[in-house]
Amino acid sequence: MGWVIVFIGTAAEEFDKLGIADTGDWRHIVFGLTLGATLLISFDALFNAKARWRQLRSAAGMLENVLYLYRTRVGLFEVDPLNADSRQPEVELCQALKKWRSDLVAGGDLQLSALKKDHPDTIYFHEQTPKARRPRAEKGEATATTSKDSSPVSAPHRGSAAVAGPG
Repeated sequence: MGWVIVFIGTAAEEFDKLGIADTGDWRHIVFGLTLGATLLISFDALFNAKARWRQLRSAAGMLENVLYLYRTRVGLFEVDPLNADSRQPEVELCQALKKWRSDLVAGGDLQLSALKKDHPDTIYFHEQTPKARRPRAEKGEATATTSKDSSPVSAPHRGSAAVAGPG
């Protein structure tokens, strides 16, 4: 946008020197473009969307890394071979998530993001709120996670009726 303003301003002066056009209108156009560019730059600096996006994207990558380490039980989440019933991986996951969240919030400038936004109750359909506030539960509609035999993210269990054998 800056190059357009410079080009129009320079062209207007050249047209005036050559007597081709009156520069009065061109000066108003250059002033308007300059004012518009100034407003765009000010809004960009005010909202700081690029830096906030980078920060949130970096935090998402770190969270993904923590989850992969936990799911594969490596690093901090390694299971103690002498005590297989240990809850140490879950404790470490809890601590890692608390650290991740504190690092995310400490990064600052997230006031304009939806991180701590209060959403209306109508968007919660997957048992994310207390039962008294679940709109689908109040209507008596079944949810995908109410089945005791299977989960929407996993295959049916081998002994369940959902798996039909040959014959």
